[in-house]
Amino acid sequence: MSPEKGVQIVDGFPFRGDVRILLRHESGLVVMDKPVGVRSHPNTAEEDPRALLTCYYDSGSESYFLPGGRGPRANFFLINRLDAPTSGIILGAFEEETAKIVRAQFAAHLVEKIYEAIVFGEGIGRQQVWRDVLRKDRRNGSLRVRKGGNQTAVCKVRELAMARTQFPLTRIELSPETGRSHQLRVQCAERKIPIVGDKTYGDFRRNREIFRQIGTKRLFLHAQRISCEFNWNGRVVHIDVVSDTPAEFDQLVRYEPKR
Repeated sequence: MSPEKGVQIVDGFPFRGDVRILLRHESGLVVMDKPVGVRSHPNTAEEDPRALLTCYYDSGSESYFLPGGRGPRANFFLINRLDAPTSGIILGAFEEETAKIVRAQFAAHLVEKIYEAIVFGEGIGRQQVWRDVLRKDRRNGSLRVRKGGNQTAVCKVRELAMARTQFPLTRIELSPETGRSHQLRVQCAERKIPIVGDKTYGDFRRNREIFRQIGTKRLFLHAQRISCEFNWNGRVVHIDVVSDTPAEFDQLVRYEPKR
């Protein structure tokens, strides 16, 4: 049977056609580049055309699976997640043992993650370390993250460049040491420098104006680089992968409104 339109088959599994495979390692590790709007996994066990793979998902094992699948390629295990509005690098593995090993590296904060974002505002400075305590609120099926609670969130922040468009904008690099839900979006918003395009924690009025001017609706947050080491088959595997910053980032900071 030929694959559906917009689907690419990798080891028998139907990945969305717009998901780029950046690296496949012999350990079974797969490094992917996820576009904006694609979910890391479905919200139910059923197939979801907006998810990373277009097949069933088991939340218990955190893996995609094919009904009736057999053998070494029966599951594809998610290792980390990105919010649907965030683009960039996400990891998975065809081997459960590899998934367990790399997940443990994430849990021990041994994975280096670098994000790039464009925020409203200026005066961030060369380097900062943000430390916050966050909590999750779920109401009517929606997740909101706020200050308070018992989840420590730590992130290193570095200013990359400023842009003077209609609104002051700053391009920043974010290196989170923790991986809390919505962490980077909330930490930026709490410092009055919301990420451009954030429809949950952002500046809605300025978002609308930016979208109207450049014609692009997205969250300007991109998971740009990931680096880690893990032991596999008696040797150390080093992974260091970079995803190109989306063209919309340059388009936004270079935009000059018509007079």
